[in-house]
Amino acid sequence: MVRHSSTELESLIAIVASEGSPATLAIMRDGGAFHVDEEDRAADVAQQGLLVRRGCTQLLAAGASGQLAELYGDGATLPMGWAMAALRLVVREAASPAAPSGVSAAR
Repeated sequence: MVRHSSTELESLIAIVASEGSPATLAIMRDGGAFHVDEEDRAADVAQQGLLVRRGCTQLLAAGASGQLAELYGDGATLPMGWAMAALRLVVREAASPAAPSGVSAAR
């Protein structure tokens, strides 16, 4: 995961906001995760459009502290929704400040 300055993060958030995906913007700002597949009629239009444009059938996304990880699946990919909690934890840990030298990273 690439660490961005606060100015870079605001620029990235502005790009996501301009693409019209409220769910993605929310997890970048507030943390969280979501899973959407092509059959999900409750998904927002931006998410469904993204799947169509990329030729994908599902999206698993997690965000924290302005960071975002997205995993895309196609017809050959098993359902990814089960991994939502794990991806959320990985992103949250990656977005947290590094432990000072000599201090255990385990919390």
